[in-house]
Amino acid sequence: MKRWPRQASTCCCAARPGNWDTDQLTSVRSRCADILTMHHLTRAAAPSALHDVDGQAFARLGVDDTARYLIRPDGHIGYRAGGPDLDGLGGYLARWLPNPTPHPS
Repeated sequence: MKRWPRQASTCCCAARPGNWDTDQLTSVRSRCADILTMHHLTRAAAPSALHDVDGQAFARLGVDDTARYLIRPDGHIGYRAGGPDLDGLGGYLARWLPNPTPHPS
């Protein structure tokens, strides 16, 4: 199986900060820490999040409330889903990256 070159990004979009299950976020981050960078885009200002002040990014992405995107290193969207559940993203990553290197504790 061909592996991605380093560094994929995940953008988690949420109308309100705190829409994400922190246990799921931690699980995805730790499983793919060496190849995945997570970014959060919100409509309301929040620490460590990108702030979509006028809603243009949400409109262009077609996000009403909450969504997840995985942007491959070549810039294409590899995964997209609505809602806050990250299980689908985890499954997608497991199919493409069956043996990722765990992040050292």
